Amino acid sequence: MTTASGRHGLGLVATLEEIWWRSLLRRQLRLGFRLIRSALPDPDGLPVEDEPLPPLDETPLGIRLGLTALLVVLSVLVAIVVFEIVVRIPGVPIPRDLSTHLFQCYGPEDESSRVAFGSPELDMGLLKPDFDAGCGYNGYRWHHHTDHYGFRNPETWERTDVVLLGDSMIYGHGVEETQTAAHFMRERLGARVTNLAFMGDTTFEELAILSNFGLPLHPKVAIVYVFNNDLEDIEKGRDDPRIRRFIETGEAPEARLLPREEILRPGRNPPPSPWPVRLAQRFLSYRTLRYYLDQPEVSFAQGWHPFSAYPLLPSAPVPPPEPRGRDALALEYMRKAFSVMKERCDAAGTTLVIAHLPGLNEEDGYNDRLLYYHAQQIAADLGVPFLDAAGALVDDAGNRLRAARLVYDGHLTEFGHRRLADLTSDFLVSRGLLRR
Repeated sequence: MTTASGRHGLGLVATLEEIWWRSLLRRQLRLGFRLIRSALPDPDGLPVEDEPLPPLDETPLGIRLGLTALLVVLSVLVAIVVFEIVVRIPGVPIPRDLSTHLFQCYGPEDESSRVAFGSPELDMGLLKPDFDAGCGYNGYRWHHHTDHYGFRNPETWERTDVVLLGDSMIYGHGVEETQTAAHFMRERLGARVTNLAFMGDTTFEELAILSNFGLPLHPKVAIVYVFNNDLEDIEKGRDDPRIRRFIETGEAPEARLLPREEILRPGRNPPPSPWPVRLAQRFLSYRTLRYYLDQPEVSFAQGWHPFSAYPLLPSAPVPPPEPRGRDALALEYMRKAFSVMKERCDAAGTTLVIAHLPGLNEEDGYNDRLLYYHAQQIAADLGVPFLDAAGALVDDAGNRLRAARLVYDGHLTEFGHRRLADLTSDFLVSRGLLRR
């Protein structure tokens, strides 16, 4: 039996159907298709039309051209709509480089779509506070959400037990927040663990973030993870005169102590992008076209692949290599920055921990060996605990765990984050660092 709502629904469909059959648009489309069919070699086999249309030879040329243009425009519009819908479906296969171009949230043209902003007071990039975005890179998609202070945490805390500082490996590039080491540590320890890491952060960002955002949370422990590209990032972000001035005097923008809201003000009120940029950013079809037009060559095989020839662990008893180029100066900067961090942690009653997370993506292991040795030496000289986090990525025999890293860019998988969380949690418990 048909219900009242069902009868109303059928009536609406019938009404829409009647409008369609009587519409001028349908008639114009039929005429357009008739024109196209007339251009075929043998139109004699076409079905008999069920309603009279003006003879083709009596249709003015202007109308023919107009109808053809209309069909072309409608076809393009339909193709764009279908593309926009399909490409947004999770799991639809897209070339990795194109996927990164379409969905990366670190530096799109539209300012309002970026997850980060520039802090003039600290001369560095920070994450926008209270910000949500969909992110993608190398084919991996995740949701980005920040707390009131601009960090990737499920909620905003004014007090915490542990703060984690590092780069994209700790932030959780490529995975959801519930798949990060910070999340698993909260579960394992039953404590508040605040993630203060972000893509590309190195020692000068970590000094500023710990001082201005980490220590105001009154943590018991602050863990700073160093990674094998940290020296290169110091060298890119700070020139030699500024590095030397900081080493000699301790003066630098990243060493300033400022109110958090003052630091975050540019991130809360970013300048709007021009409206054409904002509009174009919304259309993936336009950005796809731009991508292929702007790049002379496109390689679908780009991406990170582990070096099978790298046999060494960072903790292996191998002499550290001699620093190359500006690396020696960057190491001195790192030593000075950790010294400042230690002083500020001591004053706040917080235990500073220096941790080394290896990259394992170099054939000669230069950066891993150099960073491991010097980070361990700095920790010993400052009298702070040192955590060798290589166990997150290798088994007890020293064999690399491929399941611990994302295939195409080497960041941690959920499995890798869980191993890092277990290793770090066991370290904190065994040292009694959470008792106070």
